[in-house]
Amino acid sequence: MVKSATQPCTKKSHKPGASRSAEASSAARKRKGSSSSSSSAVSESEQTRKALQRARQQEALALRAEGKEYTPTKRQRKRKPKERRKWDERAASKLQAKRELGKKLRKEKKGAPEVVVVPIFWKGQAGQRGKVLTVCADVQRMLAEACARTLRLSG
Repeated sequence: MVKSATQPCTKKSHKPGASRSAEASSAARKRKGSSSSSSSAVSESEQTRKALQRARQQEALALRAEGKEYTPTKRQRKRKPKERRKWDERAASKLQAKRELGKKLRKEKKGAPEVVVVPIFWKGQAGQRGKVLTVCADVQRMLAEACARTLRLSG
């Protein structure tokens, strides 16, 4: 069939930027607003979350209408996964063991002597041994009077 110049064209042009027809826009609005097909896809927990959110929003709007300020309650913290809790427990026990070791070492250092007196003499010379030991005893006594912890190794 040959079209004549007097017959109107029945095809609609789909140019970019062209406005939608009224039918297409109303169908899009219906799809956007309808929840019959999308409600089955949404999980039950998501539906309860949305319901709670709507309730909080209504509460906030009511308080603002009265001139008050809405302050939401703080969220309760979610419990960490079991693997993370076990890891935290192990890390805490390691840290506790490290602290106890440090306390033990500090305690040992606190009791350790500040000065060690070591008598050195020649065994071949009998008179030297007595003199060195008496001098070491005198040095230890003087250091003890000066409040220094000392240790004398016997010779």
